[in-house]
Amino acid sequence: MFKDPSGLAPRLRGEVTKIRYNEQSFPVTDYLAANTLWFNTAVLMGSRDDANSVLQAIAKISELGAEVAKIDAPSW
Repeated sequence: MFKDPSGLAPRLRGEVTKIRYNEQSFPVTDYLAANTLWFNTAVLMGSRDDANSVLQAIAKISELGAEVAKIDAPSW
């Protein structure tokens, strides 16, 4: 495999074959990154009431997200 020019190894070596991800377009990834709510799993490790509070907050964000998006971000 490694001696064969058409094998896997030769394509994985060298500067020419390195993928420049910062020059690529990933529209699905960009969409998911912009529309995903990220939080640590420890947030859900409390009581059932704590988890319900988190779910209520997520519902509120979903409901008011468009309105909040119109607000200018603070310049700190």
